[in-house]
Amino acid sequence: MLQVNTIGTIHHSPAFVRIYSYVPILLPVGYEVERPVFCPPKEPDAKRGTTAHVIFASSQDDRRNPDTANGHVCEDLFFTATIGQSPGDSPTPVFTITRSDDPVRKRYTAEGAITRVWRMACNEALRDFADRAAELNFPGLLKGKLHFHGIPLSGLSLKNVLGAVRALPGAEAALKAFGPAPSVKADPKEEGRTDPPPIPSLKGEGGGGRGRRARTRVYGAGSPGPRFAP
Repeated sequence: MLQVNTIGTIHHSPAFVRIYSYVPILLPVGYEVERPVFCPPKEPDAKRGTTAHVIFASSQDDRRNPDTANGHVCEDLFFTATIGQSPGDSPTPVFTITRSDDPVRKRYTAEGAITRVWRMACNEALRDFADRAAELNFPGLLKGKLHFHGIPLSGLSLKNVLGAVRALPGAEAALKAFGPAPSVKADPKEEGRTDPPPIPSLKGEGGGGRGRRARTRVYGAGSPGPRFAP
């Protein structure tokens, strides 16, 4: 289960678009989603790391998770992932994840690389909860591998989230400005070695266009992260 707290707004720079499984994915500024750290107890292993249901906290037809007393995605630990933007005339997306047990120290930020920031969060969760490693809500852990992509972990590729984002003002214009999705799988060696994806992606995961080498800034737990323009 995921809980989308805010859907965000569209930025028209090509840097705020990614390709996931040949589909253009918009990265709305201000997007915020909650994801459980651990899988639900009754969730089959075959569905581990996937999302069967999405709650839109701000929707008139939906509300925060009724199964929890505090209105969050779960009563246990959860991640909160947000999309911001760097300051300056040519901003890039800034991805931040916090963990609910210690949002100040368990805070991970990466500029331009959505998978990198999720990997940072997962690696520290593996260290902190070694006795519950099999329960962690990340695909591939049962096979001893961490092979995932930050787009689905953030819920951005789910049909209802994708539809909500594309319904935002300016979304259609942003997609037209970005152009058609590439039909040939990108070479991971040209990805700037920042976010090698398991599926087709743009050249330069964190860059501002096709063929540009990605520039990624990563901030670990305890780091103040990038400074944002007011």
